[in-house]
Amino acid sequence: NECVSRGFFGKAIGLVLKAVELLPKGNKQSLNFWKITGDLVHIFLIVQSKIDQFPHKEFLELFQSVDVDLDSSLIDEYIEGEKLVELVALFLVYCNQAALSLNPSSRPLRSSSFYNLGLSQLIAYLKTKNTEFRDSSIISLKESIKLQSNYAEPWIALGVASISVNPRVAQHCFIKGSSIDPRNVEIWSDLALLYLRYDDPELAVESYMRGQSLAPSEPISWLGHALAAQAQGDFELASNLFTHAFILSNGGSPVAQLLYGLNICLKRIGKGDDVQDVEAVQELSTACYGMLQYLKHYPLDPFGLSVSCLILEKLNDYELGQEISTQLLSILEKAYEESESDDVLLNFARIKAQSARFELGVQNYEGAIECAQECLELTEDEKTVISSRTVLGLSYFFLDKFDEALEEFKLILSLSNDAKRLVVLIAQVLYIYDTEETKQAALDQLFHNVETAGTSLLVTLVIGAISVVENLEDYLVIIKSELEALPLSELISDKFKNVPYLVSQVNRRLKENEQFTWQRSAYFFPDDLRIWENLDRNISLKIATHGKVNANDLSDAYLNTGELRDIQRSMFLSPWNVASAEALKGCF
Repeated sequence: NECVSRGFFGKAIGLVLKAVELLPKGNKQSLNFWKITGDLVHIFLIVQSKIDQFPHKEFLELFQSVDVDLDSSLIDEYIEGEKLVELVALFLVYCNQAALSLNPSSRPLRSSSFYNLGLSQLIAYLKTKNTEFRDSSIISLKESIKLQSNYAEPWIALGVASISVNPRVAQHCFIKGSSIDPRNVEIWSDLALLYLRYDDPELAVESYMRGQSLAPSEPISWLGHALAAQAQGDFELASNLFTHAFILSNGGSPVAQLLYGLNICLKRIGKGDDVQDVEAVQELSTACYGMLQYLKHYPLDPFGLSVSCLILEKLNDYELGQEISTQLLSILEKAYEESESDDVLLNFARIKAQSARFELGVQNYEGAIECAQECLELTEDEKTVISSRTVLGLSYFFLDKFDEALEEFKLILSLSNDAKRLVVLIAQVLYIYDTEETKQAALDQLFHNVETAGTSLLVTLVIGAISVVENLEDYLVIIKSELEALPLSELISDKFKNVPYLVSQVNRRLKENEQFTWQRSAYFFPDDLRIWENLDRNISLKIATHGKVNANDLSDAYLNTGELRDIQRSMFLSPWNVASAEALKGCF
């Protein structure tokens, strides 16, 4: 358990396997023996990434040597179906049945044995969704309470087991437990969860706040409060609470890892954040670390795998994303074979489309085409179809199949209502083809979008960029007036200051004052590094050293001063900065 709490999962499993080798020599008539055996089995439920090493044959031989009623058909079903989590949960129940079969004489020991059995049956229910385990758990926990009713733990477990059966009984159990152990934060969290399940977020918040006052350093109450805030529609508070809980847990709680990862997905994905945005990348990287740790505990959780894929795609980590999406597809395929559910099939198709994007990211264009075409055969969901056809178009383009690429892009335009990004993508493909006809076609496509969908900052910037590169003087004045007339809201959304940069380039072509644009931008955004890089090197360095910038930006800021000591710092911060290396050579 100490190894698990410190994150040494491989070492923990290694110690468990060594202990299992010694079990045949143990005293099977001892309650402590079965308590230790149950703990060894339970480690595999905590660290499920190592569950394929579970020595089920050794445990089966152990159970066959004592008085335990084994369900051979259920065991065979789990083994043949490779349902190892369910098998481990079942064996945990057998460990506690073996302990109870020793028929301990004292009431405290007998009560404890029933409690351990009921708790293991409750765990088995949560892992298998088999209601027989839940019903057996309720019976065992009631027996434990009959024998000894002055301990809170059996009441708490009975309350959890009764949540889906009888909420009033569950509430009574939690209140009874709180009267026995009023400082137990777990009780208040469970009670709040009961209220959340039955749509009473106000009472849930009160219960979670009571738990926070009892144990402010425990993440569970803060996580629950975040869920309650989310249920009430206060997403900003929920996001802050998820982050706070993740920090309190030091990134070590699987529940906090999953909920923080989901929170960052909702906050950052689909909101226009770019990989150049340092703050967004920091949050996504932290969430990625948390989710990868979570998958060490629960590597077969489809939801956790799906959240991880979203984050990895946003971080452009295509190789790891490809590996995890393949694992997720295998799980979903097996789930569909068992249930033939349309929802599972749709989810499979969406992950297949994401897998195609990962294949495209690692430049496996043939694999990307194969995944995308398979996805199109599975679903007609609009977003999934557009994603798959975009992958097909790009893959054909990189394979020099220009005609096939254009056909896919035409289909995309006919499918999508809001096609600004797709129009820009198509224009870029046409322009890169580098003939007079395709360059003009790129501009025609962009102007057509402006005529049909109205002015867009993204489309205007691309038209401006092409006009500057091609020196199209007829368009330069028009583009300049469009960009200078943008409202402040558009300028704020232009996080990387593409607008002033493009206007300055237009001014250069028109032989007008380039600095005026940057000076105007500095008035509106006085702490923006990209603006001051074009105005004053010393101020840009001060902003870089005190703001949120990446290593490259800070390295460039030091380099631009021209001082030897700053060039050395630039080299230290970013050893891959070629300009720093060249500048350093020039100093000697």
